[in-house]
Amino acid sequence: MKQLIKHFWKENLLMIVILLGNALALTATSLMQILILDALISLNLINFLQAMGYLLLAYLIMLGMTYLKIRYQSKLIQQQTTFLRVKVLKKISQISYEDFKSKESQSYVSWFTNDMDLIEKQSLVPLYALIGGIINAITSGIALLTMHWSLIALTASLVFVLLFIPKLFSGRMEGTTRQVAQANEEFIQKIGNYLMAYDTIFSYRKFSYIIKKTEQASDHLAQEKNNYQKEIGWVTVISGLGNILSQFSLYALTGYLAVQQIVTIGSLSATASLAGDIFNTVSNISQYLAIIKSSKPIFDKFETLEPAHYISQNLTPI
Repeated sequence: MKQLIKHFWKENLLMIVILLGNALALTATSLMQILILDALISLNLINFLQAMGYLLLAYLIMLGMTYLKIRYQSKLIQQQTTFLRVKVLKKISQISYEDFKSKESQSYVSWFTNDMDLIEKQSLVPLYALIGGIINAITSGIALLTMHWSLIALTASLVFVLLFIPKLFSGRMEGTTRQVAQANEEFIQKIGNYLMAYDTIFSYRKFSYIIKKTEQASDHLAQEKNNYQKEIGWVTVISGLGNILSQFSLYALTGYLAVQQIVTIGSLSATASLAGDIFNTVSNISQYLAIIKSSKPIFDKFETLEPAHYISQNLTPI
């Protein structure tokens, strides 16, 4: 996947700029809450209205950047999957005839459909969510640092703990993804074989046979997908628990600083918002890392395609 990102480095760089703009607008909405609450506490109507105007402007910018992100991300993902399909097809065209015939044609069809769909959903989409989350966490962390150094120190410690969570599940996630990809191939192959034998089935009126076999193959595929979602569920629950405890700890520290008059009371509102942004994204980062790593077997499978000995053209890794 690294080679895929490098090939489209200009497009991915623009994607990062869009994600940065979205993160800055989101962080600004949190900081505006300090001004709003402090203005209410001091009963200053003019400052309150000014802060509300700034907040509205920040929200409008954030919505515009979100729309731009959705449109551009979709376009970029499709560009990369199209490039990947062509790359895989070139590799297939250069293997020997014997190697090509070692697999059913339905298996190759699965590579270009199911596997590419898995790469989009379990590799590229989570990757951009991961990058966006990291940028958002950084901008929120800088905002916390401007309030008090102890807030960012505690946040950094808690982030380290949350990022350790995916390592507990990465191996199992890779295994279940490999099983889902294999089950998809087997399902397409079996359905293709059943339909190829349609004339025989029609002659003997054995439609119940093809219905039964299709149902069995579908049940096997469903079981593998359910196993995958089970692993996703465990990652989500444990990451969510760490997220809740982290937000609670940071909110408690801000309350202590406010009591000591080190930060303003309005900082409580901003800290809650910024802490939510940081730990929600870090919690999601844990899930995204596990999901992205689980797609590695698909890329490894494409790399197993070796060109025939009589072909000298060099192929770069995908």
